[in-house]
Amino acid sequence: MFDETSASAAKEAAFKYLGYRMRTRREIEKYLAKKNFPDDVVAEVMETLVGYKYVDDLEFAKWYIESCLKFNKWGMKKIKHELALRGVGADVFDEAAAGAEYPVADTITRLIEKRLGGEPTGDLDAKEKRKLFAYLMNRGFAYDEIQAALTREDM
Repeated sequence: MFDETSASAAKEAAFKYLGYRMRTRREIEKYLAKKNFPDDVVAEVMETLVGYKYVDDLEFAKWYIESCLKFNKWGMKKIKHELALRGVGADVFDEAAAGAEYPVADTITRLIEKRLGGEPTGDLDAKEKRKLFAYLMNRGFAYDEIQAALTREDM
């Protein structure tokens, strides 16, 4: 059994950590473990947090996807990778991503226009085109999505 003072301190630390932004279950577990709380205390705190719905990986994934699409202009591949690093499973990601509005072509088009300063993509040589592809691939867009955006008539 664990010490009540330790459990209380762990809950306080977890609430403070959650006070900054939403967190995944794994993020909180790692944070409490880093603070040297025993495993049984961490398990008890997690049970409490999940029970009160202070920690919900599905809700976190929905929030994260929405904010990354809106503010970071990332593709789903990068978002999925970042969520996996935070402990969100592929099944949770798929469920959260199903409801996300994701205008891929428009996002890529805006990123290309910003990157090129309004110049048409037809004027790019092979090296510049590779750099543009690498830039967009690093942002998490699929090759097919980028190719489709580049071949649109208005580019």
